[in-house]
Amino acid sequence: MTRYINFLLLALMGSTWGLHFVLVKKITSAGVHADLILFPTLIGVAIVFLAMMAVSRSSWRISSSWWVFLIICSVLGYAFPIWLELVVAPYIDSTLITLIVTSTPVFCIMLGFLLRLATVSVWHLLCAALGISAAMMLLLPSAALPQGSSRFWLVAAIGVPVSYALYNLYVAAAWPKGLGVFTMAAYESVLAALLALPLFATSTSETGYQELVQHGPEVTLLVIVTAIEVWSFFELVRRAGGIYVSFASFAALAAGIAWSALLLDEQITPWMNVSIGAIVLSLLLCLIGDRSQVQRTSLSKV
Repeated sequence: MTRYINFLLLALMGSTWGLHFVLVKKITSAGVHADLILFPTLIGVAIVFLAMMAVSRSSWRISSSWWVFLIICSVLGYAFPIWLELVVAPYIDSTLITLIVTSTPVFCIMLGFLLRLATVSVWHLLCAALGISAAMMLLLPSAALPQGSSRFWLVAAIGVPVSYALYNLYVAAAWPKGLGVFTMAAYESVLAALLALPLFATSTSETGYQELVQHGPEVTLLVIVTAIEVWSFFELVRRAGGIYVSFASFAALAAGIAWSALLLDEQITPWMNVSIGAIVLSLLLCLIGDRSQVQRTSLSKV
């Protein structure tokens, strides 16, 4: 039963993550500058989880030893990757952004092994190899690169999965005892918003603010989707570890292609269909290989 719950959380996180990329592309394509989106999104997510803390009567007290953990997480998991996503979004097809993020498990496995933060299994290697091969089916053929997408920005976007990989491993290895999911998500979002505030305040104009207000419904939806994505991530990383949760990027790939076709009218090529099939197979291997490798020690911390 545990591995099926893990798989459902993986699918939920991946589907919302894929929608997250598409919404960012949709908003920036409508003329809203990328720097305008990060701060309000983080504030919105923080409000959602602060409300959940109030409803669940979670403790508002934060141990002094938790602050370093929270600050590192806010940078690796929020501020830097989301900022980079927003920067590259205007120059890359949204499908390709999700494809770049599929390399997260590869970096997670490599860094987990090198830094001795996770145990790497054969199943991890098989899932990562098949998933990244599916991404390469789209990235390598010149015909698969949509017109207008820059290879320079594709390379820059690699910083997103690297940051997420470090974040996944760090959260799984260093989660403080007694820190709840809602508390973690709320305070991390607040810290990340504070980091993003200077960028928001110095790179906007009155016209830019007006454009942001005009696209309020899309930004609100982005906040809701991001909050669900964050919640499912924390639940899954505590249950199954940093490497397993990184495979949500494969689900995000398939979901991103589907959401792009639905919301942005982007063309689905034959290469994409083949890639989706390989992604589905990779996720099935991930389910089969999850022999209840639950980090019970992590679960006992909260």
